[in-house]
Order: sequence, then C-alpha cells, then structure tokens
Amino acid sequence: MDLGLRGKNAIVTGGTGSLGFAISEVLAEEGCNVIIIHRHDTEERDKMIKELSDRTGVKVKAYVCDLSSEEEVLKLFEKLDEEYDHLDVLVNNAQGGAKRGGIADTDYDDWMSAIDGIVNPVYRMCREFIRRAIEKGIHGNIVNVSAKSAEYAKHKMKIGYTACKGMINAMTKRIADDYCEQGIRVNSIMPGYIWGGFFHGDESVQKAWEAECGLRIGWATPRDLANIVAFLASDCSKQIIGVNLDTSGGTMLG
Repeated sequence: MDLGLRGKNAIVTGGTGSLGFAISEVLAEEGCNVIIIHRHDTEERDKMIKELSDRTGVKVKAYVCDLSSEEEVLKLFEKLDEEYDHLDVLVNNAQGGAKRGGIADTDYDDWMSAIDGIVNPVYRMCREFIRRAIEKGIHGNIVNVSAKSAEYAKHKMKIGYTACKGMINAMTKRIADDYCEQGIRVNSIMPGYIWGGFFHGDESVQKAWEAECGLRIGWATPRDLANIVAFLASDCSKQIIGVNLDTSGGTMLG
C-alpha cells in the first residue's frame, strides 16, 4: 500500500534505538526523508544510517540533541530550518528513564527527572514542529509513542513512568483538539511488549517474560509498531485524530 509519504520530511526522535530505527526504516522505505534525532553518535549508528539511505535512495540524516535541554532543542530546529524547507511528520519516540518505585519511594528530584526525560521532550518537539507548520501553512502529522501502562497499570511500582505516559496521552488529545482545524493531526500509539528493546535475552529469558506479561498473540516486533506509526503519519489515516491507539496485541483487554 502506498501511504503517500514520498518526499515528506519526517523527524524521528530516538531514531537509532530498536523501535526508533524500525520507524525510521519504514518511513524511508515509504519515501520519506528521515531526520533522526539521537543522543550519541557512534560508528555503528553512522553505518546504519548510511546503509538505510543507500538502500532506500532517500535522504537520511542524524542530529545529536539532548531533548531534555531547551537550549539544545532550539538549536536543533535552527539547523533544521536551514536545511529543510518544510517539516511534515514528527514521531516522538525518544524517552528518558524513570526510577522504579511507588509514590512513597519517589522523591521530588526523581519525579521531576522522569517528567524531564519523558514528557518534556514531547512538549518541546511538538511545540517547535507546530509553530513551523502554522507559520508555513503545512498540514503536519505527529505520532507520539506512549505505552499501555498509561491506561492499564499491570506492573506495580512504576509511578513515574506510568504518570508520564498518562501525561503524553492527555497532551495528545489536547494538542489534537487545539490544532486539527489548522491541518495538524496528532495521535499516539500505546505499545505493550516488544521483543528486542527492553525485553531481550536467550530463549529461557524470553519464556519467563512471556509468562509474566501474559502475551496473547506473542511478542510484537519493532517493525510491527513501525508499520502502524507510518500509517498514522500518512493521510491514509486522516480520519484518526486525537486517538491513543491500543497497539498492545490484546494485552489491554484484561
């Protein structure tokens, strides 16, 4: 299916991680020029990016940016303004960590660290992307990567992570309602259990995780989620606005 993304310029934050690179890969295969945002350059990442560009024939370029820094994000968009006439797609995939624990175990610094690493990057990237879309009259698509824990709290003692993902869901709906009439669509996906990122290991580890997670149709792959993101980033999904989409393979059904 041709999603009509050829020639679009798409930003993917956290674009060299397992899920982020799968998203970058699918968007590039659909003809997008991909702007990968990540924290650290390495020879391996540079090689991955070059190979993707060579294979797909589109422009794939990486930028190093700490999305928890207001100053760095503003400098990033200054660079993008110089190099790209328009920005069409934003995928907010990057996230920092959050200390495990219940609210009684979470001090203020840990709480604010979770917000700064998970919520604030989405806020900053959406803000700058939307400002430019409005200024240039561009119909843009934003896809935020949330998590099923935002609405289905199966695993205990994850107050920071759960609350931050809930904030992303609320932001998604609020921003979508505020800007849909200006041609900017915003949605999120809520993945469940993806093998190859946080969940990894040998066969015995995999089986142990399967029992704990209660998988119903098996593990998701990064590519499974990337295909959904590409669809939401395209106008083929233009009637989907402000939706926090359950992409957990049925594990949110109970």
